[in-house]
Amino acid sequence: MSDFKIDPNARVIYDGLESMIHGVGDPNRDKAASVYFGQKVIPDQQLENAYESNWMARNLVDIPVMDSLRRGWRWEGDAHEIIEDEERRLNLAGNLMKAFKKGRLFGGAALYIGTDQKPETPLDIDAIDVGGVKYLNMMTRKQLNAGEIDTDPLSEHYGLPKEYIVSSTQNGTVTIHPSRLALFFGDERSDNVYRPSSTGWPGSSVLQSTHDAIANAQGSHSSVASLIYEANIDMLGIPDLMDNIGRQGYESELIKRFRLFAQAKGVTGMGVMDSKETLDRKSASFANLSQLMETFAIFVAASGQIPATRFLAQSPSGLVSTGESDMKNYYDLIQSKQKLEINPATALLFASVRKSATGESKPILRVWEPLEQMSVIELAKLGKDTAETVKAMVETGGFNSADARALLTAKLAENGSFPHIENILSEVLGPLDIEPPPESV
Repeated sequence: MSDFKIDPNARVIYDGLESMIHGVGDPNRDKAASVYFGQKVIPDQQLENAYESNWMARNLVDIPVMDSLRRGWRWEGDAHEIIEDEERRLNLAGNLMKAFKKGRLFGGAALYIGTDQKPETPLDIDAIDVGGVKYLNMMTRKQLNAGEIDTDPLSEHYGLPKEYIVSSTQNGTVTIHPSRLALFFGDERSDNVYRPSSTGWPGSSVLQSTHDAIANAQGSHSSVASLIYEANIDMLGIPDLMDNIGRQGYESELIKRFRLFAQAKGVTGMGVMDSKETLDRKSASFANLSQLMETFAIFVAASGQIPATRFLAQSPSGLVSTGESDMKNYYDLIQSKQKLEINPATALLFASVRKSATGESKPILRVWEPLEQMSVIELAKLGKDTAETVKAMVETGGFNSADARALLTAKLAENGSFPHIENILSEVLGPLDIEPPPESV
């Protein structure tokens, strides 16, 4: 059993007999004892180069963004079409995607909510009229400088910049209040209050922690690609080579000999040799290189918490593997990003767009569309099962027809069997007196 003891000078660590025998913790014998973590800061130019020239780096940045936003969201209620038109006018989905991507790439990006209000003041949503949101501008931390970090633990912006500063060609230096920005920070830093980053932003690039995995994978792929050019090497043995190497004209004669040998093989497929010459072919083995390359790529996917089937666009491997459990876990992760990362960052953004579309401050429910898509047959079966369940509840006497209508309408809209069915029924049969769920935007 180990028995660690530290001397008063804290220079030498004494251990028990077992660890001494194994050499555990001894830097001279245990190579793991010298492993430590250091801060690696990747310059912006390297981040741009990696994103533009390396497909693995681009996938790590883009895939979670595309999967988080590809299905989008829907607004419940009669005003959903008006709000959707306003979103299209502002290109909300496209701008949101760009800001989310650049935030992951650079560790900081934002969407500026352009209104007639002064940018240095807090955003007043109630003061936004119809069409009051004029535009949405995306800026990265390279254009948008972070101000002083709020170190007051009693402040709602504790740990975040108090303000952001941007240079304008018309207005010079402009100060922007954080409430006017939908902010995306990439990976969260360990401590932004006592260890502020050089940029002042409380986030870092997702390529920061995955850099080594990408570099190792890229190195292995490049090495294998180079090995292909040396798959077969012919070794031609020349008699008395070392004795004649210094003789004048021998080098040109030797090169001519090699050229003739290669030409003969290229034309007739047969090499002509002196009886004293020897030929030996060295062949490289590619038996396990594909598995090696795939393993490195899988490590890159794992570093970004992306299933290999999604990252590499390949079918699941293994005797009984279907990839369903991997994708289910991945969808749970994406839903967590939607709930814990995108929703807080865009709460004021969506509220502003809603107010700009309708002119009303009444909350309207916004729901993320389900990530996992069902087929038409599966949706039809789900709708049928839901209707039969509600029918059985009515027949037992627990619900009347009005209750059944309200319940069935809500469930069919929720599970995607009949999106916006509540609007259709409201037009035909009149509005339902149903209070919306507590979560609203």
